[in-house]
Amino acid sequence: MVFNGNDLYFSSGWGEVKKIDVTVLNPTPITVATGLGSTSGLALKGNELYIADHVGHKIYKMNITDSLPVTPTTIVSAALWPEGLAIHGNELYIAESDNGVPKVIKVDI
Repeated sequence: MVFNGNDLYFSSGWGEVKKIDVTVLNPTPITVATGLGSTSGLALKGNELYIADHVGHKIYKMNITDSLPVTPTTIVSAALWPEGLAIHGNELYIAESDNGVPKVIKVDI
């Protein structure tokens, strides 16, 4: 999950990313991204939301200001069971599991 102001972005787990406004008492989730596999991690830099797809072995990127919902763009197509994302400066860190062996890879963004 990641915040952008009062909006909380989260994975539905099965093919979608949604957001809610946390200032609303009973918020209705809004679908922001579709067409994904099993989403397993999110990271945000500016207006760019990065999404890990555990089963699809991909990392996607979308602009959160685009009309919703969107189908994100693939930026890494050979990730090995990505399980988490983090951003530091202009680098995206991807936690993977290669045959049960954890590792972290770095991608310039």
